[in-house]
Amino acid sequence: MEIVLENYENMIRQKSWQLVSRFNLDEIYDYEDLFDYGIEIFYDCLQKFDSLKSSFSTYLYTQLKRLNYTARKKAVYYKEIENYYNYYEGRVMQDFNIVDFYDVEDDSKLIFKFLIDKWDFEITKQEVKMFFVKELGWQYKRFEKAWQNCKKFVDSI
Repeated sequence: MEIVLENYENMIRQKSWQLVSRFNLDEIYDYEDLFDYGIEIFYDCLQKFDSLKSSFSTYLYTQLKRLNYTARKKAVYYKEIENYYNYYEGRVMQDFNIVDFYDVEDDSKLIFKFLIDKWDFEITKQEVKMFFVKELGWQYKRFEKAWQNCKKFVDSI
């Protein structure tokens, strides 16, 4: 009997999906990576297979356990990235919280708090102004005064 990839693709898919679910990996990119690596394992098994020792499906199934290592490494890597991001986000938040220790008007503190909570580096002054004017009912003069106070504070750091 000829050994053909199409006959074993479902086994590889199933193992890849199982690992994506177990390690909470990305259902598209990580699944494709694991599946592709599973295909590599299939061709590696095809070269090293000895029919006297076991059936090909048994041999492939045991060799697909190599995917566990790859999935675990991805999960650890993502956890490290998340920890790194959380650490630096905390540091930035700590830096922004120094506003509380300086003599900054309450309106300016509200703007800083809004910017920190939004956590969007591409937000424009116009978007911030529209929020404070339309949502909170501020007058344009009040917003401009608070914005200038924020600007002075940032320039003084």
